Amino acid sequence: RGVRERDRVLALVIALDPVTRLQLVVGPLGARPQAPVSAHADRAGREGRPYVLRGMKPWELLGEARMPDGTEIRLQRRDTEYAIFAAGKLLMSSRMHGSEEAMAELACHRARTLEEPCVFVGGLGMGYAPPPTLVVLPPGATVVVAELSPAVLEWNRGPLGPLAGSPLLDKRVQLEVTDGAAVLRSSTNRFDALLLDV
Repeated sequence: RGVRERDRVLALVIALDPVTRLQLVVGPLGARPQAPVSAHADRAGREGRPYVLRGMKPWELLGEARMPDGTEIRLQRRDTEYAIFAAGKLLMSSRMHGSEEAMAELACHRARTLEEPCVFVGGLGMGYAPPPTLVVLPPGATVVVAELSPAVLEWNRGPLGPLAGSPLLDKRVQLEVTDGAAVLRSSTNRFDALLLDV
């Protein structure tokens, strides 16, 4: 309203689901969005492929592996963002890890008062759970991390390590490359707190 016709600008509406499906709608500012004009984006979405807009940085594949149940996982990078995809869906991203800090603060409320607490972390992910856990715990604490995928462990020893401050280098961190449920079943009364970010 109040904008002359010759000065009207284009509005861009981007629908992202998540990262793997990208569609673009172009129209006059204030106009009701129409159907996506890009047949290429629509087809890429149906096929589960990322559609990259001109000028948008593409995802770079850094690693891929399969979980024991056959699910394909991939480590990808775009600019400074790292992400792990499972079966083509975004599983976790270096842009979103606030839940790990909140979880550590809440779960370790009692354990932090002990001299040598032992805390369990189910799943290494991108490595963001151990650091805040170690921060709230005393120097004598032990943090046991169970990770089922050797590939995820390798990624954390490689490109993902610096993102979370390389927690695997901390001597208080113990790694168990196995299913977290198996660790819990065989560890009666071993842990003072359990961190399961699901």
